[in-house]
Amino acid sequence: MSPYFVAVDLGGTQIRTALCSADGQIFRKVVRKTEAKEGLEAVLGRIYASVDEAISDTPGSDICAIGVGAPGPVDPKSGMILEPPNLPGWKCVPLRSLLSAKFGRPTFLGNDANAAALAEHLYGAGRGVQDMI
Repeated sequence: MSPYFVAVDLGGTQIRTALCSADGQIFRKVVRKTEAKEGLEAVLGRIYASVDEAISDTPGSDICAIGVGAPGPVDPKSGMILEPPNLPGWKCVPLRSLLSAKFGRPTFLGNDANAAALAEHLYGAGRGVQDMI
């Protein structure tokens, strides 16, 4: 059996989470409202709950990593969300570290627009092209 990956798209209005394979097959999708106005801790709780739901009934040993696309600005090297305009109170939040500690899996953080472009290039409309805008 192939390992699984968890993908999280953190947005100002929705948190979309999916359990995926390395080849891009999606096995389970979870969508929750972000409710950003409720603050950092409430949104973190919803992110954790969405990951828990996405991986339910999946052995933890089968989960290889978690990838998060978040609104910028972000610092992928430190795994920190710096201060996105659509997530009030999210200033210098170490989301990568928080998720890695909670779920015990390597976690990666990137800008959501960059992550979307990479996904299109690997699995979507940009597959097989050399240049993509």
